[in-house]
Amino acid sequence: MNAEPRTSVRRILVTRMRYLGDVVLSTPLLGSLRETLPEARIEYLTFASYAPVLAHHPWVDQVHALPDNAGVRATLRMAAKLRRAKFDWWLDLFGNPRSALLCALARPRHSVGPARGIRSRVFDYRRPAPEHSASSIVHHLDKAEPLIGRARTRPVQLEVAPLELQAIREQFPELKTSQPLLLHPGATWPSKAWPASKWSSLIDALEREQLGPIWILSVPGQEELSERIARQASARCRVVPSLPVRPLLALIASARAYLGNDGGVLHCAVALSTPTVGIFGPTEPEIWFPHAEFGGCRLVQEEAPCRPCHRHECDHLSCLRELPVARVVASLRELLEEFESGVVSRRGGLVAHG
Repeated sequence: MNAEPRTSVRRILVTRMRYLGDVVLSTPLLGSLRETLPEARIEYLTFASYAPVLAHHPWVDQVHALPDNAGVRATLRMAAKLRRAKFDWWLDLFGNPRSALLCALARPRHSVGPARGIRSRVFDYRRPAPEHSASSIVHHLDKAEPLIGRARTRPVQLEVAPLELQAIREQFPELKTSQPLLLHPGATWPSKAWPASKWSSLIDALEREQLGPIWILSVPGQEELSERIARQASARCRVVPSLPVRPLLALIASARAYLGNDGGVLHCAVALSTPTVGIFGPTEPEIWFPHAEFGGCRLVQEEAPCRPCHRHECDHLSCLRELPVARVVASLRELLEEFESGVVSRRGGLVAHG
């Protein structure tokens, strides 16, 4: 713990420039900051694509959105804005070259970042990576230790506003009378994508289970994938067009359950307390699915001698191709039974008031 009195900390900036899932996985850190320093102003810096996910969040007072394609002028304008803010503490959770440069230009009183290469010299406190098996939540909390000491882990959390829920029900009137099962077959990396044929078979299996209407979420740039999966399935399902971040969150919050590949939207579903089944391939759940201890979600993963490999591309993908549909269905059924029996429940405070 830094010797500086906590009462003197008035303004904190947390930065995680990308990606969606990484921003969501930083919310436990935000909760710890709010709990420990309730009077401090907590702000967040990220790229514009990911900034909307933190809207209405009770632990964030302001989000600074840097354009995704920001050039020199936009970067310097953001640096000047952040320098005028006179931050007491700057917590850089990853140490991107851009965020390290902004930290150097903004000149906060204290700064923390990872001990990664020459750019780490801009930080007052350089934090080496925790042990390899530590979860991403622990990695993020570690960056705040010079400020708040060792903090407890807590679940990820996002918020939706009542007006957002109302708007999504007006866009999809069916939500007023039923809760769909949301399937999200998209993935940023090929090695994280369960094959399309498996998703089609899953739709047919879920139809036999009669767990509710089945909706497939489209992914920007991958719309044809959802359409193809729907055509190959024998059962009826609805393909939902690509949605902006905020309506997508409202839809997920309104669903009976969410099933998706390892990725940012999966973490959003967990953070919204929607019953969630995550399909994992080559990545380590200990790092990238640190949610199981808090309940309300399931991870399905097939053992393979080459896993974990963390590769973005793979020639055989046996860890995903050999994952049976029946295991995914069984995980969902067990999870829904836990919710319906009251063993676990949707967290209070899901909806932001205002």
